[in-house]
Amino acid sequence: MNFFSDLSPGFFDDELLGEQMRRISVFLDNKSQRGAIAAPSLPKHWQGYEDALTVRINELMAEMQLRRIPTPDWMRLTDESIVWPVLPENSLREQYQVLAERAEKGKLGRIRLPRSPHELWASFKYSTLARNHKAYLQFGKQVASRTIEFDSLLVQLTAVCRVKPAVGCLRNSLQHMWGYVSRHSSADPNRATLAELLAEVQRQAVDHQDTYLLNSTSLSELAAWLPSIPEAQLKG
Repeated sequence: MNFFSDLSPGFFDDELLGEQMRRISVFLDNKSQRGAIAAPSLPKHWQGYEDALTVRINELMAEMQLRRIPTPDWMRLTDESIVWPVLPENSLREQYQVLAERAEKGKLGRIRLPRSPHELWASFKYSTLARNHKAYLQFGKQVASRTIEFDSLLVQLTAVCRVKPAVGCLRNSLQHMWGYVSRHSSADPNRATLAELLAEVQRQAVDHQDTYLLNSTSLSELAAWLPSIPEAQLKG
C-alpha cells in the first residue's frame, strides 16, 4: 500500500492503522541503523522530520491501545521543540478521499468520517481545548457562523494536534470529557493524575459505547503526549 496519511489515526481502519505503524517504524529503523534510507517509505515532505515522526508513531500506538491492539513501548520524545512538515491543504483533501473510499468498502475507523464542518469540529473539539482555550472558542464561533470551509478547517484542526498540550488546558479538557462518562465512574477528576483520568475516560467510553467520545480525536491522541510531560505535572 503506497499511502501515508497526516490525518488523525482515529479515522483509520485497523488495517491502515497497522500499515502506517509499520511504515514509520521501517523508516526510523533504517535511519538509526544505517543513517540512510534503504528504500523510500514516506513522502518527501516528511523526510528529515524524525522527531515529529516519533510523535506520530506514539499517536498511532495510542489509537491501537485504545482498540486493545498490542503495541511496543512508547517512543521517547525530545525535550526540544518539535518541527513538523507543512500540511498542504490539497494533500489532506486527497488523503481524506482515500479514507472515504476505504469506508465505502467497509473499512471503517473508530471515528466516523465527518461530512460537514460541524461534524469535523465535534471530532476535534477536545483536542483543541487541550491546547488553547481561546482557539477552542474561536473555532467554535467560526463553525457556528459558517465562516470557515471544510478543507481549511481540516488543515487547521490537524495542525492543532501537532502542538504539545498545555497541562492546565489538558486537565480542563479531560474533565469535560469525563463529564460524558461520570455517571458510570467512581473516579474523582480533581484528584486523579492526568494519565489516570484519561485512562478512566477511555475505559468508560469504550465499555459504555459513548458515541460522542468515540468520535473524538482526543480519546486517543492525548495519550501520545503524556510520556513527555514531567510526572510532577501529571498530578492533580
